[in-house]
Amino acid sequence: MTLKQLQTPQMVLRIMAAMAAILFALWILFSWSDQRLVSMKDKSYDIVSVNDENSPYLVHIDQIVGGEHLIVEGWCLKKGTEYKSVECRVVFQDITTQEMFIAPTVMTVRSEGTEMANDGLNYDNSGFYLSLPSEFINSDTAMYNVFLLLNVNQEPVLIDLEQVITVTKGGVIG
Repeated sequence: MTLKQLQTPQMVLRIMAAMAAILFALWILFSWSDQRLVSMKDKSYDIVSVNDENSPYLVHIDQIVGGEHLIVEGWCLKKGTEYKSVECRVVFQDITTQEMFIAPTVMTVRSEGTEMANDGLNYDNSGFYLSLPSEFINSDTAMYNVFLLLNVNQEPVLIDLEQVITVTKGGVIG
């Protein structure tokens, strides 16, 4: 093909359409993988109960609701620790198989943790939000324990929320 043939309006439109299709396919690939549950290989984390009054971890869950999307929202912090880096993920443990899956979250700004800790440190970056389409949970019907994987300054810990959810083909039942 010559350069003149490539410069025709029809060829330019075809090339643009092909590029748009490739970009769309890449976007779907990356957004799909961001919302997919990943099997948790390393299970050697310390586990703390959300109900442990002696724990330095403060947790508040605004909601765990189901339907077509599983939504988990709240804040979580390690009291007395100045944050250099923080990450919080939601972890589901299949009650039958004990297999654990990590779900990605979006970290959000929440001032309630700073107010609740009241120790002079800033925990405003302790909020998290998860919206996961229920079809990403790999089961027709299963029950899951819910945990938070909190990683503060490269020191991860699993926090057991002491909550069980049931997932069916029709969605999530809190």
